[in-house]
Amino acid sequence: MFFRPKSAYFGLRGGWLQFWLAVTCGVEMILYGYDQGVFGGVVISPDYLQVHNLVGPTKTTLLGTVTAIYDIGCFLGSILAFWIGEKLGRKKTILLGTSVMLVGTVLQTSSYSVAQMMTARVISGMGNGLNSSTAPVWQTETATSSLRGKLVIFVNVLLLVGFSLANWINYGLSFVSGPVAWRFPLAVQLIFIVALFFLVPWLPESPRWLVIMNRNEEAYEILGHLEGREPDDPTLLVQMQHIKNTVEYERINAVSWGDLLSGRTNEKAGTKSLRRLILGMGTQSMQQFSGINVTSYYLPTVLTESVGLSGDLARLLAACNSVQYLCWSFLGVRQVDRWGRRNLMIFGAAGQCFCYMIITCLLRFSELPGYAYKDNVASASVAFFFLYYVFFGIGMQGVPWLYPTEINSLTMRTKGAAIGAATNWILNFMVVEITPIGIQNLRWRFYIIWIVLNAAMVPTMYLFYPETAGRTLEDMDEYYRTNPPLLVFRDKEAISTKRPDRFRVIEEEGIMKDVYNKAAQEKKETFPHADELIKMNTWIITACGGLAEHHPNSQKGDLDSIPRLIHLSVREYLTEALSHNIPKGDVLQEFAILNSSLKVNDRLATLCVEYLTYSIPAESLSASFDSNQCRTNLELAYPLSNYAVTCWTYHLLATEGPKSVVQEEPVDRKSLMSALRVFLSQPKVLTAWIEGCYIFDRPPPFQNLSEWAASKPQSPKLLEISEIAAEMDKFSRYLMKMINDWGLQLEREPSCAWAEVGAFTPSLFIVKTPRFNVKKLISEVSIKSILQACFYSSKPL
Repeated sequence: MFFRPKSAYFGLRGGWLQFWLAVTCGVEMILYGYDQGVFGGVVISPDYLQVHNLVGPTKTTLLGTVTAIYDIGCFLGSILAFWIGEKLGRKKTILLGTSVMLVGTVLQTSSYSVAQMMTARVISGMGNGLNSSTAPVWQTETATSSLRGKLVIFVNVLLLVGFSLANWINYGLSFVSGPVAWRFPLAVQLIFIVALFFLVPWLPESPRWLVIMNRNEEAYEILGHLEGREPDDPTLLVQMQHIKNTVEYERINAVSWGDLLSGRTNEKAGTKSLRRLILGMGTQSMQQFSGINVTSYYLPTVLTESVGLSGDLARLLAACNSVQYLCWSFLGVRQVDRWGRRNLMIFGAAGQCFCYMIITCLLRFSELPGYAYKDNVASASVAFFFLYYVFFGIGMQGVPWLYPTEINSLTMRTKGAAIGAATNWILNFMVVEITPIGIQNLRWRFYIIWIVLNAAMVPTMYLFYPETAGRTLEDMDEYYRTNPPLLVFRDKEAISTKRPDRFRVIEEEGIMKDVYNKAAQEKKETFPHADELIKMNTWIITACGGLAEHHPNSQKGDLDSIPRLIHLSVREYLTEALSHNIPKGDVLQEFAILNSSLKVNDRLATLCVEYLTYSIPAESLSASFDSNQCRTNLELAYPLSNYAVTCWTYHLLATEGPKSVVQEEPVDRKSLMSALRVFLSQPKVLTAWIEGCYIFDRPPPFQNLSEWAASKPQSPKLLEISEIAAEMDKFSRYLMKMINDWGLQLEREPSCAWAEVGAFTPSLFIVKTPRFNVKKLISEVSIKSILQACFYSSKPL
C-alpha cells in the first residue's frame, strides 16, 4: 500500500460504501464474463488453431477439451475456496484468486502449445473459481437486506458487460490476421486483474466473518459504516446481537462434512444445513441445465453449424446479442425484489423452454431434404436464440448466484456458495465439452435435451424453493429453526415476496428491548448509590413506616436487603397526608422528605411501573417459574413482584387528589409519565403484568385505570399527559372486555394470557400470538353449555 487514507474507507458510509463494494465485486464478474466470452472468438481464429495444431474435424474433441478444461480449474478453485475461505476471509481469498488469475493470463497470452494452453486455462480457472465463490458471499454479507438483491444481481449483470466486451473485441479482431487476433483479447484480462489489486485492499471485510473470528469490535465498527449508523444506534446494536446469536447457534449446532454427506444431521442441524445446501446447489445446477453455455461459449459455432450463417455474420450477431442480453438483464435487477427469487427463476425457465421448443422445430425443418423454406426457417431460429437470452437475462442470469448466499446458514455460507459454484463449474465443463460433439452428431435433436431440462425446472422451483427476497440473512436461519416442510408451495409465509410480519416483530421487539435496557442503565447511572431495587425498597420502607421490615435472611446494613410487608394496608396508610421521619444516610440523601401523600403515591407508582418494566421478566411467568408453584417461586426471585403487580394502579389513582390539594401542592409528573409511556408501549410487559395479576389472585383493576384516565390529569409543563390518559382509557376498556370474556379461563390458567387471549382478543396492548391451541380452549367449555347452545338457542347456528 503506497498511502493510507486519513479516514476509514475514504470517508464512505452507508449506500456509497456498499456501492463501491458492488463495483469491486462487479469488476471481478466483468473479468469472469470476459473470460467466458473471449474464448468463443479465440477457438475460431486461424492463427490460434495453427499454432496449437487444432485444425480439422479430427481435432474437434481436443478443441472442446482445451476450451472446457478452464471449467475444471474453476471447479478446483471453488473446492479450494471452502477449505481456505473461512480461514483467510473474503478479501484475502479474492486477492489470492486474482493473483492466481494473473499467472494464468500471462501463460495463456504467451502460449505456443496445447500443453501450455491447457495448463494456463486450469490455473486461470482456479483463480476464477476462488473469486466467483467468494465475491457473491462478500457482497451479500456487506449489503443491507433492502439493497442486497439489487446489488448482487447488478454485480452479476456486470458479468455480461465483460461478455459483451469480449464479443465485440472478437468481432473487431476477426478482420485482423496473425497472433494479435487471439493474443490481444486474452491479454485484456490484465486490465481487470490490476483493477482488483487496487480496489479490494481499501474496502471493509465482511462483519459476519469477523464475528465468526471473534473480532467483534472490528465487526461492529464496520457494520456501522455499512449501515451508515452511529455506534449507539439501537438498530445497529440489535443487528449486531442477531449476528452474534446466529454465529453462536451455528457453532453449537455445527455439522461436519462427514455428517452432512452421510445424512447424520437430525440432532445437530437445527437449521436444516443439508437441505439448504442442496437448494443452493440446485439453482447453480439449473443455470447450467438451462443450456446457456451451449450458446455463450459457442454461439458463433451454433450459428454457423446449426443455422448455416457465415463466420463474419455469426460473430456480428453474437456481438449484437451480447448487447441486448446485457440490456434485458438490467430488468432482472429491477424485478428481483418485486417478483422475488423463485418467481423470477420460474419465469426464466418457462421462457427458455418455450424458446428451445421453437428452435428445435425450426432447425428440424431446416434439415429436411428438399424442404423449400429451409433457409427461411433456419434464419427465423436466430430470433428465438435472441429471445432465449431475454428470458435467461431476466430470470436465470443472476439469481442462481445470489440464492446460495442467502439460503445457507452463516457458518455454511462460504461452504454453500463454494459448493454451489463448484457444481456450476463442473456442469459447465460437461456442457462445454459435449456441445461441439452434440451439434456435430445429433444436429437438431441436440436441443431436445434442453427442452426437457428447462421444463423440469418449473415444478421443481415451485414445489421446493422458499422465497428469500425481503428477508435478512438471520431471518432464513429463524425460518429453518421452525422445521418447515420440504414442500413449501402451500406455506404462504415461505413463498411471500414480502418480509413476514413475525420477523419484523422479532426485530422491533429487539430494538425496543435494547432501548429499554439502555434506559434502565441510564437510570442506574443517575442514582450511583443504589439500583432500582434498592430505591424501591427504600421508598416502601420509608413510606410504610412500621408496616414493613427487612427480610430476616438479609444481613444488617446490606444495601441489597429485601423489605417484607407486614400487611397489605399500605395504600390506605399512604392516602393520609402524613409526614414521615426519614433516617439520614448516604443512600437516602438524594430523596427529599415527602410531607404529601400525592408525592408519595406519585413516586411509588413510578417505581412500581419501572419495576414491572425493567425487573420482572417480560415473558410467560408460569413457564419460567413452574406453573404449580409459580406464585411462591416468583416472589422468591422478585420479592417486590406481588406489591408492584397488585398496587401500582392504586398509587396511580391516588396521585389525582382533590384539585385544591393538587393546586396547593403540585406534583412533578414527568418521571411517572415517562414510565407509563414505556409501560403502555410494551406488549410483552403488559401481558406479563396481566398474567401476574391472576397469579396473585387479583384481576387487573381496570376501574382504577379508567377512573384515572377520566379525571383528565393535566400539567402545564407536560402536554403528553392527555395522550397517555387516552391510551390508558383504551387499555382499561380492553381489560374490561378481556375480564368479561376470559376472566374464568385466566383464573384457572394465567398463562393463557400469552396464547388464547392473544389469539382471540386482538389488541395493540398485548402480545400477538400467531399460533394457538383451539383444542385446549374447547376443552374448557362444558358439554352442557355446548348442548344448550345447539338445542335451546333461539337463533340458528
